[in-house]
Order: sequence, then C-alpha cells, then structure tokens
Amino acid sequence: NLGSTYKEMEAYDAAADCFVTVIEQNPKDVLAYNHLGKIRALSDNHDLAIKAYQQGLTVDPNHPILHYNLGISLETLKRYKEAIAEYQAALKTKPGWFDAMKSLANVYETLEMKDAALAQWTQILLHTPENVEALTRKGRLLLSANKPDQAIALYQKAISIDPSFIPAVLSLESLLEDQLEYERALKELKRVNKLFPQNQEVLLAMGKLYLKTEDYPEARTALLSILEKDRKNIPALKTLAQLYIKTGNLNTAQKCFKRILSLA
Repeated sequence: NLGSTYKEMEAYDAAADCFVTVIEQNPKDVLAYNHLGKIRALSDNHDLAIKAYQQGLTVDPNHPILHYNLGISLETLKRYKEAIAEYQAALKTKPGWFDAMKSLANVYETLEMKDAALAQWTQILLHTPENVEALTRKGRLLLSANKPDQAIALYQKAISIDPSFIPAVLSLESLLEDQLEYERALKELKRVNKLFPQNQEVLLAMGKLYLKTEDYPEARTALLSILEKDRKNIPALKTLAQLYIKTGNLNTAQKCFKRILSLA
C-alpha cells in the first residue's frame, strides 16, 4: 500500500524501494514484480522494468499481466518481435483480452504487417463486434488494400454506433474527399462539428475542405476558430497562409509563415 501511495505521488524511487522490500520478504509475490516493473516503466527505465517482469515470470510463467506489461516495455524499446511474442503469450492464457489484442495489432501495423494487423482487428471484432476503434482501424487497412467500399461501410457502421467517434468521422471524410465527394464529406464534418464545436481536428478538416472548394470565408472562419484557442497550432497556420496566398493577401500570408518559423 505504501508503494502504491508513493506511486500515486509520482515518487517513483521511493515506490520502487517499497516493492523491492516486498519482494525480498516474499520472492513469490507476483504482483509485487508487476508493480515494480510498472514503476520502472513510469520512470522511463524500461530495461529495469523488463527485468522485473521477467523475474515475476520465473514465479508464474503464464501470468498474462506480466506478459502484457513486458510486451509494452519491449515495444517501447522497439524490440517488436519480442513484444509480439509477449502479447501472444498474454492472449494464450487470457483469450479475447482487448488491450493485448489491440497492442498486438498496433505492433503489426508498426512493422507494416498489414495482413496480420487486419486479421487481428477482425479477431477483435469477433469478440466485440461494436468496437468503434476496431471498425475504424480495420477500415483504414482495407482502404490501404484498395477496398474503399468496404472501408466506407466500416466507417459508417462505427459512426452509427457512436456518432461522436471522431477518428471514424475523419477517416470517412478523408476517403470521401479523395473520391471528390465534397458535399458528403462536408455534411459529415458539419454534423460532428455541432456535437463538438471546438474540436480542432474537425475544424482543421473543415478549413482544408472549404479551402479546396474555394469557400474562402468559411475556411477562414474555421481556421481562426482554431487559432483563437490555440495560437500555436501550426497546421492551422499553414492552411491559413495557403488561404491568404490564394486570395492574394501575400503580406498576411508572410506573417503566418513568420509565426510558423518562430514556433518551429
């Protein structure tokens, strides 16, 4: 308990000392190894975290949480193949565990193992068919496999389940924009903007789309709305500079670029 209290206080060295003491008193306390590993990871000392998790696994070789957290530290150190093995080991003893399945899919995508990632997201959807993140991520992979119709169907399903899930909205908007269906894309952005009027990702997508369709006043309004809340938003500044160039306001565009350089 004292170690957990120190952890909550972000006094990681003191917390680690507490769990080291616990382990010295009871070397078979598997959870103590897990707590120690997590504290080492929070201190960004993943080598020591890995050591703690591995020591715990000598006590319980099939402990899914130890395997999973070991995978996270290995993934952080870009030891991806080892991370895959640990996530798979976690799932062997805890099938259907979303966090482990998601982490495994993420590593596959990092390694550009798209078929494996697609299979993993499909597997997740077998366990949780209404998981909007899985629907969206699978849609993106299908799009990269040149299957836009299937991708659209998954994005729309995700949005029907959770109309406020912005990653699905932005993925659908981007795909529609690529297909030159600007009105449909804008309609979707306007819908979600009513739900989240200050969401910067949505406002930026709207600003870019308005710029592309040469609706300059609306583009300017969307971009300035972002900069009112975040004056350091470089993507908004870049898009606003492009707008000023297109409208012949070169002096103001130059000011935007100077502002961007000052933030770089």
